[in-house]
Amino acid sequence: MKLGKIPESVLKRSVLKQLKKGNEQVLEGPAVGEDCAVVEFNDEIIMFSSEPATDVSGQAGVRAVHAAVNNLAASGAAPVGIMVTILMPADTREKDLKRLMHEIQRECDRLGISVLGGHTETTDAVNRIVVSATGIGRGEKGQIIRAGGARPNEDIIMTKYAAMEGTGLIARERAEELRTRYSKDFVQNAQDLLCHISVMKEAEIAGEYDTSAMHDIREGGVYGGLWELAAASQVGLKVNLDAIPMKQETVEVCEFFDLNPYKLTSSGCMLIVTPRGRDLVQALCEAGIPAAIIGKTTKDQSRIIIREGEEGFLEPPKSDERFKILNGI
Repeated sequence: MKLGKIPESVLKRSVLKQLKKGNEQVLEGPAVGEDCAVVEFNDEIIMFSSEPATDVSGQAGVRAVHAAVNNLAASGAAPVGIMVTILMPADTREKDLKRLMHEIQRECDRLGISVLGGHTETTDAVNRIVVSATGIGRGEKGQIIRAGGARPNEDIIMTKYAAMEGTGLIARERAEELRTRYSKDFVQNAQDLLCHISVMKEAEIAGEYDTSAMHDIREGGVYGGLWELAAASQVGLKVNLDAIPMKQETVEVCEFFDLNPYKLTSSGCMLIVTPRGRDLVQALCEAGIPAAIIGKTTKDQSRIIIREGEEGFLEPPKSDERFKILNGI
């Protein structure tokens, strides 16, 4: 199989069809586009989400923590903490492990959560450090927001900028090449996009505006996120590509390496569906979070992308664009 997420058809056929719900306390389990499990314990709702990250330029801890916590926030949960599993190649130095743990603790401090435990080992099964974070959060009945909750004829909002995570990763890993064309400050600005990959703040605000669905975008980029949201909600969508915000650094980096920015990993960017799109965009902007209405959900199942007035159909997500140049990261 190709690097990255497995195709939706394989996920349905070889993963989801093999599973069954075995406990009545499990309110929401695995499904296409859904990133959190929801479990009820004595009238209390607990939510779980797991995400991996492979080390690149010292960012595995940052990415894994935020990916897991973003999933919780996008589901309406209040994150409590994370469990962390770290797999390291045998040549890993102790100071690298110490740096990684410092990085993880720093991000948890910023988010107001705790490291609850985990597992650490060296293994010959990996050639880079791999971090897997399982986020745990608390929710309330009636306030859970699912990617599958979108209704027809509602606004689709996107926060921040497309492909921030991918741009930052590439700018860190391929900085030398980029500096042959761009200034040192430009490359640094591209790298710094990784400092803005939390969606906790916008998720909290969105919960106050009749939001029917949220989905934080990661692997597969904006196109992948839109596809997963539509699949989970069983709705169609019509999206104006020209309305999707994007940093100039992303445009330049993707042109330099011949990548499609709409298919590039985009942690920190969230899709929100609500009938009150303009009100929510205003609230987000007032809170310092860039946001834009990029389209609407539709009653039929068609997934249409409009670019420069021309309509085309959104295709199922394939391997993330970063794998073309970052070799499995």
